[in-house]
Amino acid sequence: MNPEPAGTHRRAGAIALAAALALLLSACAPFPGSSVADMGGTAGSRRSGDPWRHDPQKEARLRREVVTQALAELDRPYRWGAENPRRGFDCSGLIQYAYARVGIHVPRTAHRQYADAARLLYSMNELEPGDLVFFRIDDRISHVGMYIGHDRMIHSPSRGEHVRIERLNKRYWRQRFAGAARYIP
Repeated sequence: MNPEPAGTHRRAGAIALAAALALLLSACAPFPGSSVADMGGTAGSRRSGDPWRHDPQKEARLRREVVTQALAELDRPYRWGAENPRRGFDCSGLIQYAYARVGIHVPRTAHRQYADAARLLYSMNELEPGDLVFFRIDDRISHVGMYIGHDRMIHSPSRGEHVRIERLNKRYWRQRFAGAARYIP
């Protein structure tokens, strides 16, 4: 009998959760089977002339895709400075990776991601899936997660931890919330 390695059930559960959330998010997809490349324009650009910029269906599709990319990395290990599935992720590396997978460039650090966003949000009531949520730890913006809907975020928390989903209404996060940013108009 071959015993399963530690964490196998946890990883399987994370994958099942990611699949369920992706299915839920795709239920509203206007164009099943289409991709970011099918949208026209450059997804990473925030110029007002981009053809997808003011198309709510395309924006919703892009939001679903970036959330799905982040969810695919559930249970990956935290590793400071890491930004890919082979090594793991730190908080901003996970965000940069997920956005890059859908063709949007975001800076590498949480502080720069906040500073360079197309639009800053100051209330959790304004959040849409794919928005970035920022937290002040030690009096500076030093942590970022991605809002995935239903008062939840996905993030890579800290050393010894793994990429996971957490509720934003936890006291710890509410007390440290610094604002949010939108890279998808």
